[in-house]
Amino acid sequence: MTKPTKTISVSICAIQVLGVLTLMLVCAVPKVEASENVIAWGIENSQGKLVMRRVGCGDAPASCLSYLSAQWKKNPRLNWLALAYVRQTDSAESVLKKSEVYGAEKVTNVPLREVGIDDFYDFIKRIKGDKNQFLDKTITAAKRNGLEFGVTIYADQIEDLEYSKIAAFDKIDRVALYERYREDYSSYPSQVSKAKIIFPNAKIYGGVYHYDRIDYLPCRPREKKKCSENEEFANFNSLLLLQKKMLSKGDLDGLELYPGNLGEETTWAGWNQQNLCNNSRRANCIDLSVKMGRSLRQTLAIP
Repeated sequence: MTKPTKTISVSICAIQVLGVLTLMLVCAVPKVEASENVIAWGIENSQGKLVMRRVGCGDAPASCLSYLSAQWKKNPRLNWLALAYVRQTDSAESVLKKSEVYGAEKVTNVPLREVGIDDFYDFIKRIKGDKNQFLDKTITAAKRNGLEFGVTIYADQIEDLEYSKIAAFDKIDRVALYERYREDYSSYPSQVSKAKIIFPNAKIYGGVYHYDRIDYLPCRPREKKKCSENEEFANFNSLLLLQKKMLSKGDLDGLELYPGNLGEETTWAGWNQQNLCNNSRRANCIDLSVKMGRSLRQTLAIP
């Protein structure tokens, strides 16, 4: 992977959120000048030398920007941040308002490069009326001051997205494409090809779930069978190797790692959610995820 090259710009920086919050400070913000291709979720841990992070924050924009600023000060080597700012409970109208806030003022005291929507297809279904018009307005508002717009989609949603014929997809800059069902990994290259047609101007990043998902979803869609621990790891590793090959050939523009916490798998808050990992399997979930994290770092040569 290409090591990042960055320059430091020192200036008076400000955040102004629709006249509500104003922060003035002297800061040094790294400018991204070299191509980088691995993004990890989470900002509160080191995760080796990965300098690109994606963060989920569905609170008010002022609160999320304040959180990013505080965390970046603790880890200023990070040079690229993405913010997924939509909660699953947010109405479409509230998301539009958030987009208008993020696009209203240029954020200069943290290296925020992208805003966007996790679980993008679920959000589309919440839009009433003309979906294309609403999405166009939402994305345009968020990008007004130079931010890019990124989304998460799942491989099993590709067919529905193909049929949607939404022109505003052209305005999306990055798509993180995750395979939700472990045994479906062999169809991933064809889904990437389709995603490139649906989102013609977007970079496609391969989504990597490097944690035990046995209790969360079955091995294959429309089936009840859970993966065994051996199957879970083998399928994870097979997709990872496939994605690495696609990345080296240029079929993928990068990789996005979820949940992050590389090297600190035991501390992930997700272990407290019964639907992600049954309490009776907690130790097994963590052990398998640590094994996945170790394989991931070795495969991608992440220090």
